[in-house]
Amino acid sequence: MASWLSTAIILPIWIGLVILLNRDPARPVSAEAALNLLLVAIIAIAGLPLMHAGQYRWFWHIDHKRGAGRLGVMESAPRFGSERTEPSPAVPWPGWMRVRHVLIHLVGMAILLITFAPYGNQRAIVHLLHRFSAGTASYGSLAGLLFGYVPLALFCLLAMLLTQRQMKRRDAGLLDAEQSLVLNAEVNWLFSFGAAFLIAALLCRFAGG
Repeated sequence: MASWLSTAIILPIWIGLVILLNRDPARPVSAEAALNLLLVAIIAIAGLPLMHAGQYRWFWHIDHKRGAGRLGVMESAPRFGSERTEPSPAVPWPGWMRVRHVLIHLVGMAILLITFAPYGNQRAIVHLLHRFSAGTASYGSLAGLLFGYVPLALFCLLAMLLTQRQMKRRDAGLLDAEQSLVLNAEVNWLFSFGAAFLIAALLCRFAGG
């Protein structure tokens, strides 16, 4: 039912977008390019925030399990979505942190749109992967490296840089309970955003394929 509904919504938008983009006969736009633009825009603008919200709630769920002793520190976390989760706790975010969150979301959306929305970029990515891969298996591995592990590593580095000062204050015992909650929430927020961005990038690449 959901697939039929999504098709019924996307199909007329796609057709309208093709007509809109081909108003200038001198610069025709293919139906494939229009579909790629539509799917990437949906993933970047709507999908990324929704996936981030789900990942953020899941990260809190794992935190609660570890805090309650139901999951060991070195034990692998369960698969995402395999367990029922409770709502994440209310966090008294400082105003400057809320602004930073908005900016991170906007930058993430912009990166996805700039990288994957132009159909020429998608074709260039395919050419790059074919050129530097030795076969089907290495093609998938290279794609996973470029659009999975590399972005995730960069977001991990960003998260560490953004929380380094608060981490030092926490280790020195200078944070009260509310500040510790905010720090824990910020770590979960940043890492869950990295996970959501990784998924969104892979979906955008899949849409282009």
